[in-house]
Parts: sequence; C-alpha cells; structure tokens
Amino acid sequence: MLLGNKKFEKRRSLTSHVSEEACAGLLYPPGLASVGRQGFTVVWNMPTARCQRRYGVSLPLQEFGIVHNAGERFMGENISLFYKQRLGLYPYVNRQGANVHGGIPQLGDLRAHLNLTKRQVQQSMQSGFSGLAVLDWEAWRPVWGRNFGSKEVYRRLSKELVWMKHPEMPEKEVTSMARVEFQTSAKAFMEETLALGTRLHPRGLWGFYGFPYCYNNHGIKEDMYTGQCSPGTEALNDKLAYLWSGSTALYPSVYVQRRLAAHPNVRLMVRHRVLEALRVASQHAPGSKPLPVLPYARVAFIRTLTLLNQVQKHTQTYTLTLTLTHTHYISCIVNE
Repeated sequence: MLLGNKKFEKRRSLTSHVSEEACAGLLYPPGLASVGRQGFTVVWNMPTARCQRRYGVSLPLQEFGIVHNAGERFMGENISLFYKQRLGLYPYVNRQGANVHGGIPQLGDLRAHLNLTKRQVQQSMQSGFSGLAVLDWEAWRPVWGRNFGSKEVYRRLSKELVWMKHPEMPEKEVTSMARVEFQTSAKAFMEETLALGTRLHPRGLWGFYGFPYCYNNHGIKEDMYTGQCSPGTEALNDKLAYLWSGSTALYPSVYVQRRLAAHPNVRLMVRHRVLEALRVASQHAPGSKPLPVLPYARVAFIRTLTLLNQVQKHTQTYTLTLTLTHTHYISCIVNE
C-alpha cells in the first residue's frame, strides 16, 4: 500500500467548523522533525523486524519514503507505541474476567502506576526523543456512557463499588456517584500519564491511540449513510478537553472491517473520523497551533490477513483519500 509522497489537490468540501488556517497549522510540528519533511508523511508501526530475523526478508520502506525505526523495530527513535501491558499499572478487566491492577480506575494505584511508567519510559526511550509516542489503552473509555457492549463491565463494577460503601443508597444515586467516581479516576490516569510523558520527553508527540472517537459505524452499509459522527459525539469529545490539552498529537483510528470491503461508504466513514480529529485539534489546542493529526491505518482488514489492495479501489485507497480534503496537512501511521 503506497501512501507517501503524493500531492493531493485541495477539495473545497471541508466542513465549515474546521478552518483552512487550522489545517495549515498542522504542517511540520516541532516534534515531527525526525519523522520526515514531506507534506504527507507515512509512518511504519509494524514489528516487521521479525521478518528479517526469521525469514531474511527486508521491506524497502525507505524507497517509498515511509518513515520507520532503525531495523524496523516496533519501539524506536521515530515512533514508540505502548500497549497496556508495557506501561505502568493500567487497571483493566482481562478476557477471563479477572481484575488486573484493580480492574477499574477507582481501584488502581495511580502513584505506583506513575512510578513504574517513569522507569519504563526512561528505559525504552532515548534522551532527546522527538518522534511519536502513542499510548494504546483500549479496555475502557473515559466517558461513562461510552462503555457499552463488552466494556459495560466497567460500569457494573463501578456501581458495585458504590453499593459496597452505601448499601442503602437508591440505584439512581448509585449510578450517578459511580459515574462521577469512574470518570474522575479515568481522567487522573490518562491526564497524569500524558503529563509524565511530556515532562520526560517534551519534544515527543504524545497522545492516545483511537482518540478522538467518532462512533460512526452504525448503518454504514445503508444508502443514506453520511459518515457523520453519531449525535452528541462532538459534545462528549469537548468534555475531554483535559485530554486534548495534555496531548501533543492526536491518533484517530481509520481501520476497516472485512465486511466493508469494496463498499463506497468506507470513504465517508474515514472522512468524518479525520474531520472530527481536525475539529478537536483546532478547538482544543494547548498552544496557538492545532495539534498534529496522525490517523492509524492498517494494510489489512481488522483481524484478518486480507490486504486492502486485494479487494477493490474503494478500500484499497481509503487511507490515501482519507477525506481527502486537506490530506497533505496530516500524516498517516501504518499498523499491523
């Protein structure tokens, strides 16, 4: 999948709440100095060093202008991605239903988490790091109402915690208190972890994978699908102002499910996910310039080995078109 070095013509269809000046501010943020100077940068975030070690296969990433770590390492000078098991004491419920590090943020040990995180960051990142620093925490979401489906367990455990302390409290009040306690603790874990990272490596571009969310999967195969984020999403994202002000980059996800192969609505889905990230970057920037936006893309469909370029142009080029209104103002990260 060739994603680099191609210039795209500006389209005039960018929605009104994301100004051209805001997009222009995304050019060459200071921390991207080591990640490439072309207008549209593609960053490789796959552990393909194994290909060389095990099979003697090297990928010609440099020939295509794709930025990567030395030796195609997963963690390195240009990009480092931290999964929940590799950074601190992130509280979550595992697939077996067991509570890890407390299970829910309210029961996590924030001080111990930060102490361990500091040691791990110092050990894994070189002094003067100025690449991309991505935190991948997907077990729960910091907004109470967005923990649905398999994530509903975090709401249930939060309410049980309140009931243990207040067994006579009415259910409505229990839910209200649980919501406040969960969101307060979730905020502390995310905000303090970002703050620690930016203190240790102020030139790095720190942010959480997948944020901001758009929640625009519903009805994606329908003829009337617009791709717009679900109702209320912008307001909920605005409530996460602490997250955006603490971040130095945004890393939304534009992964595609196999069931959407060759579907034209994929472009709409990706377009509006990127637009929401640009809106957040513009309106919640901690400084005078908007945050850089670097969408995460995959060379294959989610949870498959079917490559995008084996299907059809709608999905083969979805990351190229992204929206593509002002694509040359943002970058793209290719993940496994």
